[in-house]
Amino acid sequence: GIAPQVLLSGPAGALQFSLTDFCRTTLERAAPALAESPEGRALIQLVSAAAGTTLAASVRVPQELVKQGCMAELYPDARRAVTSIWTSAGPLGFYRGGRETIVRDVLWNSLSFAFFRLLSERSPASRSQYLDGILAGSLAALLTHPLDVLKTRVMTSTHALPSASLFTQLIALVKAEGPLVLLKGILPRLLYLGPLASLVLATNELIATFLLAAKSHRFRDALQPDPAASLDRAPLRTARTPAS
Repeated sequence: GIAPQVLLSGPAGALQFSLTDFCRTTLERAAPALAESPEGRALIQLVSAAAGTTLAASVRVPQELVKQGCMAELYPDARRAVTSIWTSAGPLGFYRGGRETIVRDVLWNSLSFAFFRLLSERSPASRSQYLDGILAGSLAALLTHPLDVLKTRVMTSTHALPSASLFTQLIALVKAEGPLVLLKGILPRLLYLGPLASLVLATNELIATFLLAAKSHRFRDALQPDPAASLDRAPLRTARTPAS
């Protein structure tokens, strides 16, 4: 399952961050007053991240489907997985489990960002922000892990599952295998998403803080007159000699 991960992670990330940045810039220009407050910037970031994550799912869902199928030994390799899915279900077959993936990813992005904001307000030091990022990403991963389990089951199922809501599917899974089924595979996901959230959220916060400080410094400089320039613009006065 390494081939789809290597080949498609880059395009998925490019789509996600490109649309996230585009939405953030567009919203900041459309509502400059909202972008001035911390709460407004957080709301803009959440909406932009949700849009970017949803677009990235157009690549990430087929990537996950092929990768999970190879890891579960449903297919011998990625090439045969693609051929088999295309032959049996056509293009739409690559988006099995798409709903679960999108809900999981949007919720994880939103929750990790919200937890990070709450934790960073408690300790704004840059060094502790990376620890806050690990904690925020891990908490969000823990809360969204049942959806990850459900997504994996849908993608690796060898037969068509009945159409039902996410909640109904989770209840059916718990009834069949017990509540601990919702925590299967939690440790690798925590070890992956905790550091990932730390790198993304804490580094983004440091860059944003630096840019805001630089912008504020330029604004103060613009308000303060330059003494040297004032002297240059001052009219020259010629001394008068007393009349003899």
